[in-house]
Amino acid sequence: MTGQFEVLPELEGGPGVIHGGVMAAIFDELQGVLGIVTQLVAVTAHLEVDYRKPIPVGATVDLACAVEGRVGRKLYTTASARIGDQLVASSQGIFVIIDPDAHYGEGAARTLGISP
Repeated sequence: MTGQFEVLPELEGGPGVIHGGVMAAIFDELQGVLGIVTQLVAVTAHLEVDYRKPIPVGATVDLACAVEGRVGRKLYTTASARIGDQLVASSQGIFVIIDPDAHYGEGAARTLGISP
């Protein structure tokens, strides 16, 4: 799955660059959505982020993510952030597949658009 976003001034952490926590949240959301794309709901068990270069405010960041494997209820995911051809951040995650109705409450699967 791929996507793109512009680093808005509201996302600034250090002077002129994105806040690292924002980038972590973007990676978490991006990799978490992979389960829903495949009609699974998964929650974050582990998220690792490597920050390689500062990401400046105003930059357009290209995102890519994939499910690298599945073992039982665990989905192993990766994600990357690039500006042009330069890798600026990457992430690896483990997401655990859940029953949304049991985890969030009755009707959650329907709200998420997941077939029972």
